[in-house]
Amino acid sequence: MISTIFVFLFYLQIILANDAYTCTKYISTPFKTTKDFVNCMTSKSFFDKYLKIVKGEQIKYIPDMNQMMSFPQIIQYRAIPDIPLIPSFMLVKINIQHQWNRVGDVFIGEVSTKFISFNVNLTTESCGDDIHNNITNNIRMRMEGRMIDKISILPNHALDILLEQFGGIFLHIMGS
Repeated sequence: MISTIFVFLFYLQIILANDAYTCTKYISTPFKTTKDFVNCMTSKSFFDKYLKIVKGEQIKYIPDMNQMMSFPQIIQYRAIPDIPLIPSFMLVKINIQHQWNRVGDVFIGEVSTKFISFNVNLTTESCGDDIHNNITNNIRMRMEGRMIDKISILPNHALDILLEQFGGIFLHIMGS
């Protein structure tokens, strides 16, 4: 009886802790200015490359995107999620939706699937310049995520993993 109550309380804590979870990750970029970063993140080319890497299918841009994003921009597609420790052949394609807005140089996104939904803000930070040695450093991308909802068996740190995966894809695109 006591073990049943303990399991119930543990399960209840997991469910109630969803909306409070946040995490922040930083990624070095090849950009010298925030304007260069913004130009990259608003280009259709970036998202076309992103969707190719995640093997997105049945892709819809709402509204249609020619070369640059218009805000709010919705991107819908189907893909097999990349879940660590679970082979992709054991998973099925799911619907994924990104909705992006922009306020100044901040990109505000909401990513939704049947397993998890979260907000993500993408901003930039200067790494600082060394004016004595005439060195201009690149800027970093700051990714701040906040859990909206998730299925109960998914741990909160899944958000950390998703932001790290996005950062890895970003770096792959920048390197190509």
